[in-house]
Amino acid sequence: MMPLCSISVDLDPIWCYASIHGIDSNLGPDAVYDSALDRLLELFGEFGVHATFFVVGQDAKVERRAEKLVKAAQLGHEIANHSLNHRYDLAKQPFEVLRAEIDGAHQAILDHCGLTCVGYRAPGYNVDPRVLEIIAGLGYTYDSSIFPCPPYYLAKATVMALIRLRGKKSGSSMVDARTLLAPLKPYTPRIDAVHRRSRDSKSNLLELPMCVLPISRFPLIGTSLLMAKGTLSSLMIKVSALYHREFINIELHGIDLVDPIHDEIPNSLRERQPDLKISLDSKLETFRAVLSTLSKTHQFVSCRDATSQLSR
Repeated sequence: MMPLCSISVDLDPIWCYASIHGIDSNLGPDAVYDSALDRLLELFGEFGVHATFFVVGQDAKVERRAEKLVKAAQLGHEIANHSLNHRYDLAKQPFEVLRAEIDGAHQAILDHCGLTCVGYRAPGYNVDPRVLEIIAGLGYTYDSSIFPCPPYYLAKATVMALIRLRGKKSGSSMVDARTLLAPLKPYTPRIDAVHRRSRDSKSNLLELPMCVLPISRFPLIGTSLLMAKGTLSSLMIKVSALYHREFINIELHGIDLVDPIHDEIPNSLRERQPDLKISLDSKLETFRAVLSTLSKTHQFVSCRDATSQLSR
């Protein structure tokens, strides 16, 4: 059997990025749902990718966005839970708030899209043991929040510090540093320590970490692949596959296919968000190179289906 590859997309709306950079702006239309989602569906169709879209629950309540999510599901893609309001500080909130955010998104997607989620990803990768308790109670089969990537952690800390120097406050939040040392391959997490492997064979919950290169733990996510561009990004994928022999989990974001020229994006955000300085044509070229490389060696499956196969 061919190794598995899941392509997941966090459909974070544009206001999330404005929040990260401490930008106060009337953002107007949201290019992620208005334009980028259609481009992603077309791109995935070219390569037979059945992706997983992690959805902010409030977006599922918007009729036009819900219609696009239903269309994605009809094309064979998975719709999964990305919390109700995408609070970056969610892991720091009381249990009741955390549960309301996860339950609320689950119910919003069910009510407005008719779809039942079985997987969760925390906003900003900020996951804690209470999350496992909540999603297990919902009957979920996997979490995909662990990003064991020290380079990303340092870059995030630097950006947040620079924002403070500008006299602004970032809406982002640092993750628990212990998750940086989590396993790189899918594992059953301890219910009291998400970053550690459980020895309880009775657990039905699987953790699907974001893909990083071994040793360096350099991230293989949309932003880093776009910065590396086509040839180098494909080489990084090939190197990663030597270590991740059974499963690769590549995370993208909806903003990865926003057109920085023709889509409606505030100039203040365009100046600060790295992937908004790359042309749409260049982005498509990179992602086509990545998906073409993966299609030769891997079977594309959703996170839901990967969990089912890896748990056998």
